Amino acid sequence: MRILVVGAGPVGLALALALHRQGLAPRQVDKAPTPSPWSKALGIQARTLEALDPLGVADSLQSAALHVRGVTFRLGGAKQAFTLRHAAHPRFPSMVILPQSETERLLAERLAAVGAAPPERGVELVSLNVSTGAVELRHPDGRVEAADYDLVLGCDGAHSAVRKAAGIVFEGARYEEKLVLADGRAEGLEPDYINIFPGRGGGAFFFPLPHGGWRAVAMLPPDAPPVPDEDLRHFQLPGMRFHDATWWSAFRISHRLAETYRTGRIALLGDAAHIHSPAGGQGMNLGIQDACALALALPRGETALAEWAETRRAVARTVLARTDRLTAMVSGRNAAVRLLRGVALRLVPRLPPLAARLERALAGMDYPAVDGPGRLPSSGIPT
Repeated sequence: MRILVVGAGPVGLALALALHRQGLAPRQVDKAPTPSPWSKALGIQARTLEALDPLGVADSLQSAALHVRGVTFRLGGAKQAFTLRHAAHPRFPSMVILPQSETERLLAERLAAVGAAPPERGVELVSLNVSTGAVELRHPDGRVEAADYDLVLGCDGAHSAVRKAAGIVFEGARYEEKLVLADGRAEGLEPDYINIFPGRGGGAFFFPLPHGGWRAVAMLPPDAPPVPDEDLRHFQLPGMRFHDATWWSAFRISHRLAETYRTGRIALLGDAAHIHSPAGGQGMNLGIQDACALALALPRGETALAEWAETRRAVARTVLARTDRLTAMVSGRNAAVRLLRGVALRLVPRLPPLAARLERALAGMDYPAVDGPGRLPSSGIPT
């Protein structure tokens, strides 16, 4: 079977590795000339480690990552700590933190170790016939190559060329909130905990990084003025100090879901199929799980592929709904939301069943296993 994987981020690399394990040899291209040194995704869930374990990369990811001890919520001058028991999965920690660039590096090293062909960098998909699988690829020297494939798999991000060529509607909208992100140093935060400051103008998150340092994410209200380059004032909150940023970015986020994951000879995975608020750290995890599930379904034929598309879209739809609610709870500024947030955050550490459900959700364990029956369980965060 002739397979073209478009995109060599974490989802595309995991897909290439999973397909190789199934005895398939896909060709992989990415229009970027080199891997990005910057990283937006950080959290790796237990469900994702479970999916990657048969591919021989879960242990190396765990070894390189920081193991999160819990989540601390800062409500005014008070702190509410939610400590992870790491009991949601029988083998893997509920969540670990590793910059996306490191995740990509380890996946690429594993691909090389098993003898798979590396991604072809600087090669851009410029046309695609969904019915026949005919493509045109532009190489770095400007040469345009024509080729035919049985299956074209779009792992090429939110602005997916594969999705656009297929004419698949990306349903949803842009969030009103703006996001500012930076990596730097901080004092006054709880070590090895995700520190969350809800509702202070929109909410702020601080993620501990392996080898020291912090990832800071501030959600700004819709009426916030444009943020000057490397303006760190949104990260200076009571009881802590953020400084010496090595990377800074301001951007907008959306919540969107492809109307279908499959049509003709193409399939969509990862951000090409679903994008949503970063609340909960779900995006990269869902994409990698999409990839591992697709590789398992592919050898089983058309019925299994149809089930894969239906199941993975249902999972993404659930995640979009949950992250929307979590985003509203963290960033909401009206009195009713603040009251609900305060009550909820104070109750979680005191109610073991609720804490266990929250940890299960953070671990990705209330979504189906990639080799499971394909049905969403009823447990998890209340909908």
